[in-house]
Amino acid sequence: MAFVELSKKLKLDELSERDRIIASIGGVVLVVAIVYFVLSFFIFSPLTKEKVRYEKNLSVLKELKQIESEFNGINEKYGRFISSLPPRGTDISSMILRISRSANIEANVGDMKPLSRRVGDFKELSLKFTVDGINTEELVNFLSKIENYRNFIYIDELEIQPKSSKDMRFLKAVIKVKTYIQEKS
Repeated sequence: MAFVELSKKLKLDELSERDRIIASIGGVVLVVAIVYFVLSFFIFSPLTKEKVRYEKNLSVLKELKQIESEFNGINEKYGRFISSLPPRGTDISSMILRISRSANIEANVGDMKPLSRRVGDFKELSLKFTVDGINTEELVNFLSKIENYRNFIYIDELEIQPKSSKDMRFLKAVIKVKTYIQEKS
């Protein structure tokens, strides 16, 4: 009914068939444009914003997963390091004497100077000592046993020289080794 009254006021009945088709198409285009703008403002715009937020959150999540993976790798290495440390109360001198005994050079080890200091939650134990009158093969065997010892111990300094200038077969080595003991759990 309202359409008929509107049609009379606008005098649509007086239009030719061609003009009515053009007016109808124009009306449909106008209605479609209004519906599109309403939908885009109230539905599509929020959806686009949500999509952007979703993609941003997804990239943050991927970054967090990567950080978690790196953390787990570092934590695993730290756990292996902690488990390889000597137990509390360990004496680094006795460790070196045990290793030298297994390398059959215990009599050649002497002049031991132990040192210790705190490093964060750890106690760093170091020992400087001399190995005198051994051949190259014995020294290499001894150093290998230190590096491959069941508890974490490493060679910090190594100075090798012939025992005397007359006999180059025998060596004198000054070695400094270090290890760590966990003070706090």
